[in-house]
Amino acid sequence: MALRASLAMASLALAALTGGGFFLACSNGGNQGATGTPGADGGEDGSSCVVFAPPTSFDAGAPSVSFASDVVPIFVASCSFPSCHGSTTAPQGGVYLGASAGQVYANLVGVPSTELVSMDRVKAGDPANSFLLHRVDGDACSLAGCTSAACTELMPQGGPALEEAKLLAIRAWIIQGALSDVSTDAGGSEAGSSDTDADASGD
Repeated sequence: MALRASLAMASLALAALTGGGFFLACSNGGNQGATGTPGADGGEDGSSCVVFAPPTSFDAGAPSVSFASDVVPIFVASCSFPSCHGSTTAPQGGVYLGASAGQVYANLVGVPSTELVSMDRVKAGDPANSFLLHRVDGDACSLAGCTSAACTELMPQGGPALEEAKLLAIRAWIIQGALSDVSTDAGGSEAGSSDTDADASGD
């Protein structure tokens, strides 16, 4: 009991030092506004892991989501900092999420994740088996075999969490087949896809 209280105090202190941008990936809080049901696994702090569930009004088929126009800008705004997933030569975890839509697509769809190699970063048509979606949803702690802090950490790292509308846009794109609408001359090299530079924040 005393240990749990000490951990809670340490978390609050860290949150204060970082401007409140600290998140516990397996906490009951999850993403604000998200609804969910308890997952099978509990968090390391003893709390249950809440699985993100889209609102009942969510229609995955409409409107049609564009990878280049709707999804990539989400990543660019929240994930493409040079020290994070914006580097074209050594992005964290081997996951490039910068302005080159072709490179981003090549890094995501059908590519095994670094932290949970049994699951693709994005599996077309299958959001439940798309690791990147679990990372931004904040419910990777519900996945069998994903128990380390590096695997369960909420992305974007350090927050803030993506707004529900952005989570739903990414989810709809995956459900709609994770299609690429990137022209072949927009750059399709697989920067960072080798995962050789993987670190604790890989997806």
